[in-house]
Parts: sequence; C-alpha cells; structure tokens
Amino acid sequence: MKSWCVFKQLADSKLIVSSSMWIFLVPVIAKLLDLTGDFFLLPESVVIFPFTLYFLYFSAIAFFLGYLVYVVFCPSFVKKLDGYNDFLDSGFKIHKINESISNVESNKAELLKRNIKCKIDPASSDAIEKVFTLTIGREPLNFTFEKESMDVVFWLVYDHHLGSNWFAQAVCWFFFGLGYLMLSIIFFTNFYYVVKNILL
Repeated sequence: MKSWCVFKQLADSKLIVSSSMWIFLVPVIAKLLDLTGDFFLLPESVVIFPFTLYFLYFSAIAFFLGYLVYVVFCPSFVKKLDGYNDFLDSGFKIHKINESISNVESNKAELLKRNIKCKIDPASSDAIEKVFTLTIGREPLNFTFEKESMDVVFWLVYDHHLGSNWFAQAVCWFFFGLGYLMLSIIFFTNFYYVVKNILL
C-alpha cells in the first residue's frame, strides 16, 4: 500500500480544510435552531435540526481523524517533498536522505539496500570525490554510489517511505472514505428531496 501521496493531496485539499470548521459550526447552528424553535413555539413534531447536519458533523470528524493520522504517521520525507525537483530546490543533500532512513529496521534496511543495488552499481574505489555514501538502518548498512545516480537513489528511498506504515495508511483510507461516504449521503438525499418535492 503506497497511498501517502494521495493522503497528502487530500490533506491539502480545500474540501478537507474547510470541512474542519463544521466541527465547531454544527453545534452552534444546532443550538441556534433549538433556541429559534423555542422562540416561535414550534410543535415537537417539527424537526429543526436536519439529519444532514449530523452527517456533515460526523464527516468533518472523520476527515479530521484521517488528517490527524496522516500528520502523525506519514514520513516527513514525503510530507516535505513532492519529488526529486523539490529535493534539489530545497537544497537537501545526501544527509537528509540518510536521516530519513536512519531508523529503518534491519530486515527492511537489507531489502532497501538490495533494491538499490539492483538498480545501480556501487561506486568504484577510484572515484572518491564523485560519490555519496548511503547509510541505511539502525544497524547501519552502507552503500556507496556515484553522484550521477542520486535521482535513482532518491526515488527508491521515496518509494520506500510511500510503502511505510501500511496500517496507518489503512486507517487513513477508512476515515477519509467514511467522510466522503457521509458527504455522498447528504448530496443524494438532498437531491432526492429536491426531485420529489419541487420537480414532481
């Protein structure tokens, strides 16, 4: 599962950002509607707190929880960078890549090193001034490569981060999906109401 880029786009989308305000607005609207009902002495059979507000409120909660999981568990390497050009423009060097993979578990570090070795050849010993050293994992595994292969190494490390924390990614899918489901219910219910009561 490599969905952190999707969640990054969702977290930055206007829909998710604007929906968070409903967490605070819906209770205020509900209270105002309740006071308005008391003021006009409306009968109890009149529903003044539409069920759509419930869905709006809980969809905002779901989006917020999904966003929270994204913020906490998405690797900062992915959150900060959209690609290799961002990496270059940010002035990041090899130490930033090494820093991002310094806590990788031994088995995953070995797999990452193997993937990198499949894509590029280790640097020759006579090109010391033209190489970088990649340091992977808590029990460091070193891999020395030529500077010309920096983009390949970046994308392999980036891809590694995209696949990390699969359980957190599944939780994000759940909350964001739940939020969109509730918004869809609001849309289709209101559409049905309009068709039934106005157009028919």
